[in-house]
Amino acid sequence: MAVLSTIRRPNIRREIPAVLALAVPIVAGLGAFTLWA
Repeated sequence: MAVLSTIRRPNIRREIPAVLALAVPIVAGLGAFTLWA
């Protein structure tokens, strides 16, 4: 439910960069782990 409330907020634009900042290292880590394996 927290996600729905977040989408309705105008601060969503401020949260997108934060989500990307967290998602990019995770995706990069998974990609590196896949290549390493």
